[in-house]
Amino acid sequence: LLCVVGFGWYVAAQQATSLPTFAPGQVLTAAALNAVVEQVSANSTALTGAVNAAPLQVNCDAGESLGQAVQRAQPGRTIQVSGTCRERVTITTDRLTLDGQGTAVLDGGGAGDLSPAEVVGVLPIDSARGVTITGVTVQNGHDGIVGRRGAVFAVRDTLVQDNALGGIHAEDNTTVEITDCTVQRSGGGIEIFHNSNATFRGTIRSMNNTIDGIFIFGTSVGEFLGATIEANNNGRAGLTGGGG
Repeated sequence: LLCVVGFGWYVAAQQATSLPTFAPGQVLTAAALNAVVEQVSANSTALTGAVNAAPLQVNCDAGESLGQAVQRAQPGRTIQVSGTCRERVTITTDRLTLDGQGTAVLDGGGAGDLSPAEVVGVLPIDSARGVTITGVTVQNGHDGIVGRRGAVFAVRDTLVQDNALGGIHAEDNTTVEITDCTVQRSGGGIEIFHNSNATFRGTIRSMNNTIDGIFIFGTSVGEFLGATIEANNNGRAGLTGGGG
Protein backbone atom coordinates (compact mmCIF):
# COMPACT_ATOMS: atom_id res chain seq x y z
CA LEU A 1 0.00 0.00 0.00
CA LEU A 2 2.85 2.39 0.79
CA CYS A 3 4.39 1.56 -2.59
CA VAL A 4 1.17 2.78 -4.21
CA VAL A 5 1.54 6.08 -2.37
CA GLY A 6 5.04 6.34 -3.85
CA PHE A 7 8.41 7.45 -2.63
CA GLY A 8 7.98 10.97 -4.02
CA TRP A 9 4.87 11.61 -1.99
CA TYR A 10 6.57 10.08 1.05
CA VAL A 11 9.39 12.64 0.85
CA ALA A 12 7.04 15.55 0.16
CA ALA A 13 4.72 14.59 2.98
CA GLN A 14 7.59 14.58 5.46
CA GLN A 15 7.87 18.35 4.92
CA ALA A 16 4.45 18.74 6.51
CA THR A 17 4.61 16.24 9.39
CA SER A 18 7.28 13.57 9.77
CA LEU A 19 6.16 10.00 9.34
CA PRO A 20 7.05 7.31 11.89
CA THR A 21 10.08 5.09 11.29
CA PHE A 22 10.17 1.31 11.60
CA ALA A 23 12.96 -1.20 12.21
CA PRO A 24 13.93 -3.62 9.42
CA GLY A 25 11.83 -6.74 9.63
CA GLN A 26 9.29 -5.18 11.95
CA VAL A 27 5.79 -6.55 11.51
CA LEU A 28 3.20 -3.82 11.18
CA THR A 29 -0.30 -4.16 12.53
CA ALA A 30 -3.19 -3.06 10.38
CA ALA A 31 -3.75 -0.14 12.73
CA ALA A 32 -0.15 1.06 12.41
CA LEU A 33 -0.24 0.79 8.63
CA ASN A 34 -3.54 2.65 8.45
CA ALA A 35 -2.12 5.40 10.65
CA VAL A 36 0.78 5.89 8.23
CA VAL A 37 -1.57 6.03 5.24
CA GLU A 38 -3.82 8.54 7.00
CA GLN A 39 -0.80 10.72 7.83
CA VAL A 40 0.40 10.65 4.23
CA SER A 41 -3.09 11.66 3.11
CA ALA A 42 -3.20 14.51 5.62
CA ASN A 43 0.22 15.74 4.56
CA SER A 44 -0.77 15.59 0.91
CA THR A 45 -3.81 17.73 1.63
CA ALA A 46 -1.71 20.21 3.61
CA LEU A 47 0.90 20.57 0.90
CA THR A 48 -1.67 20.91 -1.88
CA GLY A 49 -3.56 23.48 0.16
CA ALA A 50 -0.38 25.50 0.69
CA VAL A 51 0.22 25.74 -3.05
CA ASN A 52 -3.37 26.61 -3.95
CA ALA A 53 -4.16 28.88 -1.01
CA ALA A 54 -4.62 32.62 -1.40
CA PRO A 55 -1.45 34.67 -0.78
CA LEU A 56 -0.65 35.63 2.79
CA GLN A 57 -0.91 39.40 3.30
CA VAL A 58 1.64 41.30 5.40
CA ASN A 59 1.37 45.07 5.92
CA CYS A 60 4.50 46.24 7.72
CA ASP A 61 3.16 49.79 8.00
CA ALA A 62 0.38 48.35 10.17
CA GLY A 63 2.90 46.78 12.53
CA GLU A 64 2.81 43.28 11.04
CA SER A 65 6.03 41.25 10.91
CA LEU A 66 7.29 39.78 7.66
CA GLY A 67 9.72 37.59 9.59
CA GLN A 68 6.92 35.96 11.56
CA ALA A 69 4.93 35.33 8.39
CA VAL A 70 7.95 33.70 6.73
CA GLN A 71 8.51 31.43 9.73
CA ARG A 72 4.88 30.25 9.69
CA ALA A 73 4.50 29.83 5.93
CA GLN A 74 4.36 26.33 4.46
CA PRO A 75 6.35 25.38 1.35
CA GLY A 76 4.67 26.68 -1.79
CA ARG A 77 3.03 29.73 -0.22
CA THR A 78 3.15 33.28 -1.59
CA ILE A 79 3.52 36.21 0.81
CA GLN A 80 2.42 39.59 -0.52
CA VAL A 81 4.12 42.43 1.34
CA SER A 82 3.26 46.10 1.58
CA GLY A 83 4.83 49.01 3.43
CA THR A 84 8.33 49.31 4.88
CA CYS A 85 9.54 46.33 6.90
CA ARG A 86 12.34 47.39 9.23
CA GLU A 87 13.72 43.94 9.93
CA ARG A 88 16.08 41.28 8.64
CA VAL A 89 14.32 38.18 7.37
CA THR A 90 15.86 34.74 6.78
CA ILE A 91 14.13 32.31 4.41
CA THR A 92 14.69 28.59 5.07
CA THR A 93 11.42 27.31 3.57
CA ASP A 94 11.41 25.77 0.08
CA ARG A 95 9.29 27.18 -2.76
CA LEU A 96 8.37 30.36 -0.91
CA THR A 97 7.50 33.46 -2.97
CA LEU A 98 8.01 36.92 -1.48
CA ASP A 99 6.07 39.46 -3.57
CA GLY A 100 6.56 43.13 -2.76
CA GLN A 101 4.15 44.14 -5.54
CA GLY A 102 6.65 46.75 -6.70
CA THR A 103 6.31 48.95 -3.60
CA ALA A 104 7.39 47.07 -0.47
CA VAL A 105 10.70 47.93 1.21
CA LEU A 106 12.82 45.65 3.39
CA ASP A 107 15.16 47.89 5.41
CA GLY A 108 17.99 46.34 7.41
CA GLY A 109 18.38 49.34 9.67
CA GLY A 110 22.07 49.93 8.92
CA ALA A 111 25.14 47.80 8.32
CA GLY A 112 26.05 47.24 11.96
CA ASP A 113 29.30 45.34 12.65
CA LEU A 114 31.22 44.87 9.39
CA SER A 115 33.66 42.37 10.91
CA PRO A 116 31.76 39.03 11.08
CA ALA A 117 33.29 36.22 9.02
CA GLU A 118 29.91 35.07 7.73
CA VAL A 119 28.03 37.20 5.23
CA VAL A 120 25.07 38.88 6.92
CA GLY A 121 22.12 39.83 4.73
CA VAL A 122 18.97 41.86 5.07
CA LEU A 123 17.33 38.96 3.22
CA PRO A 124 19.30 35.68 3.43
CA ILE A 125 18.06 32.55 1.64
CA ASP A 126 19.69 29.79 3.66
CA SER A 127 19.69 26.34 1.95
CA ALA A 128 16.10 26.86 0.72
CA ARG A 129 15.27 25.85 -2.85
CA GLY A 130 12.72 27.21 -5.30
CA VAL A 131 12.47 30.62 -3.57
CA THR A 132 11.34 33.69 -5.56
CA ILE A 133 11.89 37.33 -4.55
CA THR A 134 10.00 39.80 -6.72
CA GLY A 135 9.01 43.47 -6.64
CA VAL A 136 10.89 44.38 -3.44
CA THR A 137 13.40 47.06 -2.47
CA VAL A 138 16.11 45.61 -0.19
CA GLN A 139 18.32 48.21 1.43
CA ASN A 140 20.43 49.55 4.24
CA GLY A 141 22.16 46.43 5.52
CA HIS A 142 25.50 44.69 5.85
CA ASP A 143 24.61 42.80 2.64
CA GLY A 144 21.36 42.91 0.69
CA ILE A 145 20.07 39.57 -0.63
CA VAL A 146 22.28 36.60 0.26
CA GLY A 147 21.98 33.02 -0.98
CA ARG A 148 24.09 30.41 0.76
CA ARG A 149 24.60 26.72 1.50
CA GLY A 150 23.15 25.36 -1.72
CA ALA A 151 20.20 27.74 -1.98
CA VAL A 152 18.28 27.91 -5.27
CA PHE A 153 16.36 31.15 -5.80
CA ALA A 154 15.28 33.84 -8.25
CA VAL A 155 15.34 37.62 -7.88
CA ARG A 156 13.06 39.52 -10.25
CA ASP A 157 12.04 43.16 -10.69
CA THR A 158 13.87 44.07 -7.51
CA LEU A 159 15.93 47.07 -6.37
CA VAL A 160 18.87 46.44 -4.02
CA GLN A 161 20.63 49.53 -2.73
CA ASP A 162 22.72 51.18 -0.03
CA ASN A 163 24.17 48.02 1.49
CA ALA A 164 27.67 48.27 2.97
CA LEU A 165 29.17 45.17 1.34
CA GLY A 166 27.33 43.14 -1.31
CA GLY A 167 24.08 43.91 -3.05
CA ILE A 168 23.10 40.44 -4.31
CA HIS A 169 25.51 37.80 -3.01
CA ALA A 170 25.56 34.05 -3.77
CA GLU A 171 28.03 31.62 -2.17
CA ASP A 172 28.64 27.95 -1.34
CA ASN A 173 27.10 26.08 -4.28
CA THR A 174 24.14 28.42 -4.63
CA THR A 175 22.15 28.89 -7.84
CA VAL A 176 20.46 32.21 -8.58
CA GLU A 177 18.50 33.65 -11.48
CA ILE A 178 18.55 37.46 -11.66
CA THR A 179 16.00 39.12 -13.95
CA ASP A 180 15.30 42.84 -14.48
CA CYS A 181 17.04 44.00 -11.30
CA THR A 182 19.02 47.07 -10.24
CA VAL A 183 21.82 47.05 -7.67
CA GLN A 184 23.29 50.41 -6.69
CA ARG A 185 25.31 52.31 -4.09
CA SER A 186 26.56 49.20 -2.32
CA GLY A 187 30.03 47.78 -1.67
CA GLY A 188 30.07 45.15 -4.39
CA GLY A 189 27.10 44.99 -6.72
CA ILE A 190 26.35 41.38 -7.69
CA GLU A 191 28.79 38.84 -6.20
CA ILE A 192 28.87 35.15 -7.20
CA PHE A 193 31.34 33.12 -5.08
CA HIS A 194 32.41 29.58 -4.14
CA ASN A 195 31.24 27.28 -6.92
CA SER A 196 27.92 29.06 -7.40
CA ASN A 197 25.92 29.68 -10.57
CA ALA A 198 24.11 32.79 -11.76
CA THR A 199 21.83 33.29 -14.74
CA PHE A 200 21.17 36.85 -15.88
CA ARG A 201 18.05 37.75 -17.87
CA GLY A 202 16.30 40.94 -18.92
CA THR A 203 17.91 44.26 -17.98
CA ILE A 204 20.48 44.13 -15.19
CA ARG A 205 21.87 47.38 -13.80
CA SER A 206 24.72 47.41 -11.30
CA MET A 207 26.03 50.93 -10.83
CA ASN A 208 27.65 53.38 -8.45
CA ASN A 209 29.00 50.58 -6.25
CA THR A 210 32.27 50.91 -4.35
CA ILE A 211 33.92 47.79 -5.81
CA ASP A 212 32.78 45.82 -8.88
CA GLY A 213 29.47 45.95 -10.66
CA ILE A 214 29.37 42.16 -11.19
CA PHE A 215 32.01 39.88 -9.67
CA ILE A 216 32.10 36.14 -10.55
CA PHE A 217 34.82 34.29 -8.66
CA GLY A 218 35.94 30.94 -7.25
CA THR A 219 34.98 28.40 -9.96
CA SER A 220 31.59 30.02 -10.30
CA VAL A 221 29.63 30.40 -13.54
CA GLY A 222 27.71 33.36 -14.94
CA GLU A 223 25.36 32.81 -17.87
CA PHE A 224 23.90 35.78 -19.74
CA LEU A 225 20.75 34.81 -21.65
CA GLY A 226 19.51 37.64 -23.84
CA ALA A 227 20.41 40.04 -21.06
CA THR A 228 21.23 43.73 -21.30
CA ILE A 229 23.93 44.54 -18.74
CA GLU A 230 24.69 48.06 -17.49
CA ALA A 231 27.62 48.11 -15.07
CA ASN A 232 28.62 51.75 -14.91
CA ASN A 233 30.40 54.10 -12.51
CA ASN A 234 31.64 51.38 -10.16
CA GLY A 235 34.77 51.90 -8.06
CA ARG A 236 36.71 49.11 -9.74
CA ALA A 237 35.48 47.10 -12.75
CA GLY A 238 32.10 46.73 -14.38
CA LEU A 239 32.33 42.94 -14.83
CA THR A 240 35.08 40.78 -13.35
CA GLY A 241 35.63 37.02 -13.62
CA GLY A 242 38.42 35.22 -11.80
CA GLY A 243 39.55 32.35 -9.62
CA GLY A 244 38.79 29.59 -12.10
